[in-house]
Amino acid sequence: MIPIGKYCSLRLLSLLLLLTLVTLWGSAILASPEHALFLFRCRGVIVQVDRGGFEVIGGPASAPASAEAIVRAALARVHNSDITFACAAGYGREERRKIFGAQVEVSTQIIDLENLTDVNGRPLEFNAYKRPLLEALEDPDKFIATYVLLVRQTTPSARIDLWLPARFQDGVYTFDLHGLPIRLPPPDEKRNYTRRGPPSALFWLYSFNGERPARADTTQFPALRDHWHVVLGPYILVIPYWVTIILAGILPVRWAVYRVRSLIRRRQNRCPHCGYDVRASIGCCPECGTSIS
Repeated sequence: MIPIGKYCSLRLLSLLLLLTLVTLWGSAILASPEHALFLFRCRGVIVQVDRGGFEVIGGPASAPASAEAIVRAALARVHNSDITFACAAGYGREERRKIFGAQVEVSTQIIDLENLTDVNGRPLEFNAYKRPLLEALEDPDKFIATYVLLVRQTTPSARIDLWLPARFQDGVYTFDLHGLPIRLPPPDEKRNYTRRGPPSALFWLYSFNGERPARADTTQFPALRDHWHVVLGPYILVIPYWVTIILAGILPVRWAVYRVRSLIRRRQNRCPHCGYDVRASIGCCPECGTSIS
């Protein structure tokens, strides 16, 4: 039998947990469905709290070690400099060059990486890429290239066309690379451009180590890294909010029912504990011994 003091503390903790869960559920409903409220990482396992509830996500499925070794060897030659932004520019207001958008271009290193084969000449399955790519996301010098690789691997249309519309703000052009903000300085009128297509079409080339460097918002790296861990990792356990709320509400609801029932019985001159008629009794219930004063 649980002592009264411990029972009250347990009941209070259950009530606080219930209020916390209800608050989380309400916040999740109001939050954006694409983002998690909380996310914890521990030894390759991710615990995520989002609109669906509590999700426990493991690491990606394992692949043959020889296949992953081939991918890691190819990734060792890939860096952020393998990503280039070809920006189409024309004359805007005030007769100044204005960037309309950017085409994401990848080097032959990345194209070769996407078409790797095993020792028997068969194309590698995507499972062989998962662990090496997630490992490469931990390296800031490879993050952009790895991120583009993941987008191209999981979005078929991205292999054909990764066209980013431009937005000019605070003196720089900003592009949204599937959730990763990229910032580019204005185009130079005299250099760093190439002609493509029609004679009047000019393209400025930006990279992460050129004279006109592209800049990525590094503050987004941890969130995007965790996002890909969630996308590529299998779900181990999913607990909806309603399950946790029901479990946390058992003791508070039981206590509330007991209190209401006791009040009703007292008004009917019955024992609040067992319901025995105590109109002819004084001090305590003759049936169970509960004080009725």
